[in-house]
Amino acid sequence: MKLFKTILITTTAMIAFSATAHVELAKTIPAENAQLTNSPQQLELVYSSPVQMVRAKLLNADKQSINFGFRPSADALAEYTWKLPALKEGKYTIDWVVLGQDGHKMSGTYQFKITGEKNEKMDHQQHNHNH
Repeated sequence: MKLFKTILITTTAMIAFSATAHVELAKTIPAENAQLTNSPQQLELVYSSPVQMVRAKLLNADKQSINFGFRPSADALAEYTWKLPALKEGKYTIDWVVLGQDGHKMSGTYQFKITGEKNEKMDHQQHNHNH
């Protein structure tokens, strides 16, 4: 009976840990590896479960931080959105750190690029639409 209780407690603890330890970045705007023709208007990070946002940095290709009004959150939310300043053409990195509701620290990065080049197919469709 004692062995059964030990197994039950261990299994319950493992299930609880695995449920809270697997918070993931579920959606981003701009999307990871996006090739954009214009500066994005906002940054949106959506997680699979509520988290406390500890850090979010926007870095240009020279690794210089770009201010967009980030402040660490006291409340746990699943979705965070910030208005972005006008960004120039180039490669950008989002560097984030969050705390799960269990106190587990998670971090990650992703990139997007502003090319300034319009998609030829889109230009062609717009050209045909105007005739």
